[in-house]
Amino acid sequence: MPPPKYNLRSKDREQVFALLRQHQAQTPAFGVAKTGLFGLFGSFVRGEQTDGSDVGILVQFERGKKTFKNFMRLAYFLEALFNLKTEVVTTESLSPFISQASHPKRSEVCLVP
Repeated sequence: MPPPKYNLRSKDREQVFALLRQHQAQTPAFGVAKTGLFGLFGSFVRGEQTDGSDVGILVQFERGKKTFKNFMRLAYFLEALFNLKTEVVTTESLSPFISQASHPKRSEVCLVP
C-alpha cells in the first residue's frame, strides 16, 4: 500500500525525520537494515531547500538485500511519501576515496534521531 502523500516543499529537516520515523516499520520490506539507519543530506540538512529541491536520503541495506529491485522500490516509496523527487544513496557509496559531486560527504549527513 502506498504511503499517504505529504507536501514537503515548505517543510524542514525535522519534519522529514518525523516522516521517516513514522514509516520506518515499512522499510524492512525493501531490505533496509533493521537498525533503521537513515540519514538526510543536501539542501534539507543545510536549511536551503527550495521548490525545486529533492530530498537526499542515506540508507543502509541488510547484508544480501541490496538489490536493484529493493533499491528502486525504496526510492519510489520515499518519493511517494515525500511527494518530492528523492535521491537515495547507500552507506557503502560514502567511501572517502570517491569524490563525486552528487554524493554527500560524511560530514554533511545528518542521521535520523
